[in-house]
Amino acid sequence: MKSVLDILLLVIIVFASFGTVSSAAPGAGPAQGAAVILVADNSADSAVASALGGMLGLKVVVTPWGTLGDEAIAQINASGATMVYVVGGPVAVPEIETRLQGFTVTRLGGKDRFETSALVAGRWNRSALVFLVEGEDEEGAREATVKARAENAPIVYVTKRELPEAVGAALARLNASRGVLVPSPDMEKEKVKARLRERGLEVNETPVDFAQRARSAIAAAEKAVESAEANASEVNESRSAAAARLLLQAKLHLAKAKEAFNASKYGEAYGLAVAAKNLAENSGRITRGVTVGSLKEHVERAAAEIGSRGLAGWKKDLEVAANTSEVRLGGRIGMGPPLRSQR
Repeated sequence: MKSVLDILLLVIIVFASFGTVSSAAPGAGPAQGAAVILVADNSADSAVASALGGMLGLKVVVTPWGTLGDEAIAQINASGATMVYVVGGPVAVPEIETRLQGFTVTRLGGKDRFETSALVAGRWNRSALVFLVEGEDEEGAREATVKARAENAPIVYVTKRELPEAVGAALARLNASRGVLVPSPDMEKEKVKARLRERGLEVNETPVDFAQRARSAIAAAEKAVESAEANASEVNESRSAAAARLLLQAKLHLAKAKEAFNASKYGEAYGLAVAAKNLAENSGRITRGVTVGSLKEHVERAAAEIGSRGLAGWKKDLEVAANTSEVRLGGRIGMGPPLRSQR
């Protein structure tokens, strides 16, 4: 018969073992509380970060795209974490080296959202099930996030017609056998499904109301355009000029999206609306002083053009472009009264 001391020792060992069990998959990462996930507020990176947070049982901290905000730093410091997973590249989430000193940082960021999703999926080590979304489909990403967290599965991104090489390699490493595809209205879904089947996946498709998805994309683009316009500043130098041109392009795309929707061309309407939203958001970012990556290139291009034609000449060219397309510019960007009503 075991002594009382032996039994007590066994109980202590059992309880100690339960206390060290992690909610993460084997080898996937640290236990809850040991780490946090940091991600920019763009939908693509946020979705894969949320799925990863669900699998690891970690808090997800969000920062505005292109910046590392003080609020995000405060949340990380208050979390008690010693490790930070950064989802996204150095353009989306910058200043890691200078502002996260004292933390062990692992960046899961590729050259684009496709590579980033593949890198994040790799933290599962193995997963028979994966969710696949077109890289620009925000609503699809949100839908996939809910399901992926419920199934403890990763999300990866595909293009409108292809399976990116990095994503295909990730599927092989995961030993994935089942894929749930969330199609976008402008996706050549049969071509995408064929590529997935070539990788040995059984593909199920989530039903999507393409008209509703296009309508939602247009509404999101309208909101982004309104926000960018409300915060626009007078055009008096290269940064405000670059923001103004992107805003004009956003309005052009939005007008065409509405025309396509009215013609029941939902795939075309969706694609144009997504482009309009991206342009408007980038205009707003430049207005707020975020000039990294491609945004820096827009500002440099405007600076070169202003240097060549002068600010007055640059403004005149923009007015002509707006009048030709029957798109309103508005006085907030220093162009005088509205030229014509936006369609």
